Amino acid sequence: MATRTSDEIKGEIKKTVGLLQTLRDETKLKIHLAGMDIKKTWDELQPKLADAELTGQRAAEHASEATLDALKATVKKLQDVAKSL
Repeated sequence: MATRTSDEIKGEIKKTVGLLQTLRDETKLKIHLAGMDIKKTWDELQPKLADAELTGQRAAEHASEATLDALKATVKKLQDVAKSL
């Protein structure tokens, strides 16, 4: 097995550190983009939550089995969206 020179080892170390820096930068970018996606999803979900809340308040005033079923269906849809985040 051939022994590496000090310069060869230094070169390998620099190359490996460069790979680590690239990995760090790529990971940082992916985290940033994921955060943007989550914010977009939240911005889309928030009005639906407000509508469901209003529906629930109105339903309490005119309580019926059909209203309860509709409210539960809305909550289920919102839970499904939230789980997909």
